[in-house]
Amino acid sequence: PFQRNLRIQFTEEGNFEIGDALGRIIYSGTAQQGENQLNTEHWPVGVYWLRYTEGGSFKTQKIIKQ
Repeated sequence: PFQRNLRIQFTEEGNFEIGDALGRIIYSGTAQQGENQLNTEHWPVGVYWLRYTEGGSFKTQKIIKQ
């Protein structure tokens, strides 16, 4: 879980998206290899999903803002 900042560790560079529980994409960007940090102060508390490419395949992970 995260609060004001979301830290995401990527093993390779690539694109990613973050969506809300209704399926709307609220953020998309390009990740650098290593740790990436997003300011999420303006996001409401709730469940989100992170979709990214790793090793040539798409992966989705649930993330929670407290």
